[in-house]
Amino acid sequence: MLYFLIILVNFIPNLNLEKENILNNDIVDFNNESCIPSSITQFPTDIFENSNYPKIISIFHLAVALYIFWAIAILCEHYFVPCLENLSSLFNIRDDIAGATLMAIGGSMPELFVSIIGVFITKGDIGTGTILGSSVLNLVLVIGLCGLVATTVILNSQNYF
Repeated sequence: MLYFLIILVNFIPNLNLEKENILNNDIVDFNNESCIPSSITQFPTDIFENSNYPKIISIFHLAVALYIFWAIAILCEHYFVPCLENLSSLFNIRDDIAGATLMAIGGSMPELFVSIIGVFITKGDIGTGTILGSSVLNLVLVIGLCGLVATTVILNSQNYF
């Protein structure tokens, strides 16, 4: 959603956002309110930053984002959902329970990876508490609650080690 807002702001004429400071990876100065450099300087620049056609580039970015959304939808439809069905039939789990637990794991993974990237790659201000607090709690709590309310016990007859 933020990506689309950035694209829309790019189409508004006469909007002074001090774009030169942001694109040149300088310390962004917004009325000297803070001496901390902006987090945007920790990410790589866009290959089109010095383009003479910013509106066309924004349309290109929008098209790429829509293509990625479409590709993720196709990927989930053809691979993720059949894997969920196979796992639920293999372990004799009802579809609603399998959907709740496995979809919770799948829904929490992007947040977990964003938090990991924020801590280890960008050395940003996203702390370890964000990773341990929201992502892992979401995974552990959903699976733990499903285990507590389960009425049947699944015994594993195979030894994997």
